[in-house]
Amino acid sequence: MVTQELLEYISGQIKQEKDPNEIRSVLRGQGWTEDDLDSAFNQVTQKNDVFEKVIETEEKKNKFNQFNFKEYKWYEWLALLPALILLYSGGGLGALIGFLSWNRTLSTIRHPLYSVAKKIFLTILINILLIILYIALAILISYLIEKYL
Repeated sequence: MVTQELLEYISGQIKQEKDPNEIRSVLRGQGWTEDDLDSAFNQVTQKNDVFEKVIETEEKKNKFNQFNFKEYKWYEWLALLPALILLYSGGGLGALIGFLSWNRTLSTIRHPLYSVAKKIFLTILINILLIILYIALAILISYLIEKYL
């Protein structure tokens, strides 16, 4: 008889990327029958398939065109601020890094499986890292110009 413990054990082992044959041999050693194992593996894989389909559907729903400004929510406009600031202050290099920041931030904000706290944290982190990258590149470029010109 398939129990919830068996299903959770198999699911946990699969998530740890264990070989199904190894999982089966361990469970056979614990007294589980082949019919129980077949049934449990079928149930676990069906649940995983359903979960993957739900994620795939959510990702399709959340695919977006970042240039379609009419669909932006108010907080998604905030993702554009660092890009505009870098474009204004940094010319071409700023525009490139600002676009990367905007693109990554929007992808993070619209990720269906991230919590709000994780979205906020990642958005701030992405923008800080890209601004640091911009500053480092600007310093490097100015150093190279002074040295070689």
